Amino acid sequence: MADYGVNLPLFISETGLICSWCQPGHYDEFADLQADVVPRSFPRAMADNITGYIWYTLDGPGWRMGGLLDENQQPKPVFFAYRTFMQQIYSRDFLGPVYYGSELEAYRFVSATEQVDIIFSILDASHVISLPQSEFITAYDRFGDSIIPTPNGQNFDLTVQFEPIYLIRTR
Repeated sequence: MADYGVNLPLFISETGLICSWCQPGHYDEFADLQADVVPRSFPRAMADNITGYIWYTLDGPGWRMGGLLDENQQPKPVFFAYRTFMQQIYSRDFLGPVYYGSELEAYRFVSATEQVDIIFSILDASHVISLPQSEFITAYDRFGDSIIPTPNGQNFDLTVQFEPIYLIRTR
């Protein structure tokens, strides 16, 4: 676009994860991976100045099980991950990537009094991050369930894996 002097917003109208390989008995693996896509890909898109993105599709099961709802129109894990993402970034400004180590990827959203960091391991591995207890407010997994940190002296430790977490801390 820059080569042609075009300066228009970019919008992704069909974000998602489909399953061409799903076999009976493997749906849980796919549903788990699909739930990781929203909190991993949406902040990446925001960091690349993508102004809008829509999960394709809401109704289920959708093409190759890509919908947010299942065949009975009931929410799938990805639906809850999408809802948690929206709840965590609502009324917060996107600041961009933040550094937690070379094997982690993280993005920050801020309000007047707090910041939310979405953090995940780049590869399927576990890493421990540490932050001062005085900065910690709360933490959630990709579905909005509370994560209890481990006290470590004046700090709290949190384990970060492939599945993103939301770390809410003072600003």
